[in-house]
Amino acid sequence: MEILTLAGKVFALIGSVVGAIIGAYKWAYRKGLKEGRRDLTYSRDCQSLEHLYAPLLSLLLDIHISSCTLTKYGTFQQRFDHAVAIFKERRYVKSKMKGGFAALFDHGVSEPSVGIDYGPGFPISEIGEVIKKQAHLAPPELIVLYQRTSREEYERGGMADDELTAYHLELAEHIFNQHELLTNRVRFAK
Repeated sequence: MEILTLAGKVFALIGSVVGAIIGAYKWAYRKGLKEGRRDLTYSRDCQSLEHLYAPLLSLLLDIHISSCTLTKYGTFQQRFDHAVAIFKERRYVKSKMKGGFAALFDHGVSEPSVGIDYGPGFPISEIGEVIKKQAHLAPPELIVLYQRTSREEYERGGMADDELTAYHLELAEHIFNQHELLTNRVRFAK
């Protein structure tokens, strides 16, 4: 009987030690994996900031972009009058109700009108060169924004240097926002 009790105690001790070793191994593995991922993310952020977004931001520093939008129905009274007009012009009751209700919350905001107040024209070709050189660092969102802006400029043909589209504004905002985000990540990461 004593042998069985002693054997049970030995197996319990061995099980505890093995469990502690496995637990310590799993903890160390997870900690190392987490630190490795953090170091990889930090390295990737540093490269994107240094080789992609800092050069892109430097291209936009010499220009001042301004934009404005038009709000047709700024007050509730204007929206209500617009809803009544839609209600009167529609033929079917369901369409009247749906259109009138939607018009109550529609401010009638136009597409932004964008232009350059001062500075050289928008540097879309230089932005394209930087993105092509650092394509491995460029996120898909930046590539899509560049393609849309470039296509819009091509389709418009004879755009003036100070005339921009909403795509230009969206691209510039993306560059400014990503530069700020990456700068804060790199600055406060370690």
